[in-house]
Amino acid sequence: MAAPTSPTLASIAAASGYGILHLRAPSTRARLAASVGRPGTRPATVLVRAAQPAAPELVEQSVNTIRFLSIDAVEKAQSGHPGLPMGCAPLGHVLFDEFLRFNPKNPAWFDRDRFVLSAGHGCMLQYALLHLAGDCNKPASAVRCRSPQLL
Repeated sequence: MAAPTSPTLASIAAASGYGILHLRAPSTRARLAASVGRPGTRPATVLVRAAQPAAPELVEQSVNTIRFLSIDAVEKAQSGHPGLPMGCAPLGHVLFDEFLRFNPKNPAWFDRDRFVLSAGHGCMLQYALLHLAGDCNKPASAVRCRSPQLL
């Protein structure tokens, strides 16, 4: 029997008819280059949420997925604090789903928005959000072997 997998925000969105748009928006670097007359600059691709209201059931399922991913990671690592991920999951969901502009396939994008979580004991919230957004750069073995340098 295969292990159950967590639904991603993209799969939940696709199932509900709620989508992600690929738009072309000029980056800060492109705007600056254009203002000084440098030719050959291109706008960056930006992932933007579709302007449709989310169903309350979808939001609740997404928030609970974030919570349980965080709890599972804390338990697996035998380290960390589940309180912040449990309490801030709705906040993280709204930020990542509606406000932050980033591209998980291009984490080095110059003009991306940054999410800084200064409470290090709640880092599993950020890892769960990045995992659900499609950023799989963090090795799963980092949580299993309790090696912070891998994270």
